Amino acid sequence: MTSYQTTAAPVGYNDALPIHFANARSASSSPLGSTKSSVSLHKQLLHAQQQQPSEQQESLIIPPANRNAVVSEPSETAAAEKIVSSEQVSTSLERLLALPNSIPPRESTHYTAKLRKALPTLSEPHLRELDEILAIALVAGDKAASKDRLVKYMMVESGVASVWGTALRRIIEGAEIR
Repeated sequence: MTSYQTTAAPVGYNDALPIHFANARSASSSPLGSTKSSVSLHKQLLHAQQQQPSEQQESLIIPPANRNAVVSEPSETAAAEKIVSSEQVSTSLERLLALPNSIPPRESTHYTAKLRKALPTLSEPHLRELDEILAIALVAGDKAASKDRLVKYMMVESGVASVWGTALRRIIEGAEIR
């Protein structure tokens, strides 16, 4: 027997493991003690396995009232997504770059060139997100919110930070947005 089966622990000690703890004296005093506890353990494991699928199936059942909402969600989000051209994003980006900033001129020139070079190569989802980030910064005037959204997007999407994310973050941090 293993140590966790012979440990005298209270019943319900660990509900995740369907193991009934045996008293150390009863398992060692009887030669059948280990056989009895193994059979008991096997029965408990079988019972737990039979109970698991039904619990999972219950969680996957969608109530009749919500079935249409779940099915129609993707089409609603697809219709809500707007098509953004690189020219629109370029115009917004140039507005941000034209604002006075506190970044040293050499650093500002580097990040500006990096953003302008990366813009034509961006895919539609990246353009949409970049447009939203620029709108938060320019229209709403909220530097912190736009920076937070950009950082979250950089964590989710691979390659964004190295190509254009870090440069945009530094530009937004240094810009004097009112």
